[in-house]
Formats: sequence, C-alpha cells, structure tokens
Amino acid sequence: MKVLLLGGTGAIGVHLASFLEKRGEEVSVTSRSGHSDHGKIKYIKGDAGSVDFLRHVLSEKYDTVVDFIIRSPFEFSELAETVLPSVGQYVFISSY
Repeated sequence: MKVLLLGGTGAIGVHLASFLEKRGEEVSVTSRSGHSDHGKIKYIKGDAGSVDFLRHVLSEKYDTVVDFIIRSPFEFSELAETVLPSVGQYVFISSY
C-alpha cells in the first residue's frame, strides 16, 4: 500500500510513519523543512497547505492520504473539491 502523510513530521506522524514502514508499506511524508529519506520513508519538501503543491504531489497516485495539517473550513472545502477525488482514502487526524 502506498501512503502519503501530509505534515507527518510531528508527534503523531513520526510514529505512524515508523509503524507503516515496519509493516512494509511505501510511505511518503510531506514537510516544509528538509528531511533526509530514512529507511523506506521518503520525504517531500513543500507546503501541504498549498493546493498547488498537493496537486503536484498527488500526481503520483496514493492508496491512502493521512492529513495532519490544521485547515480552515474554506481550505478544507477547496481541498475536498480539487484534490481528494484523486486519492483512494483520506484520513484527517489532528492533536490541535
């Protein structure tokens, strides 16, 4: 399974990425700051709050997207209309 973690370098995301990697999943993580790939975890530098960035990243198909980004209702509405149709499953998790 191919999984994309949006903003997955925080408290929850690092553990989820590690868990998924141990299960043998293909994991990509977006981050605004640069990170070196670690094991089977690939890092993609960019702002996951930007719909244009997400369109670019999601041009590569993912089975599941887990979103850790805090979004306003307007931002989520735009995301839902333009980006979500291209993913198999979308999960939103926030500790905010």
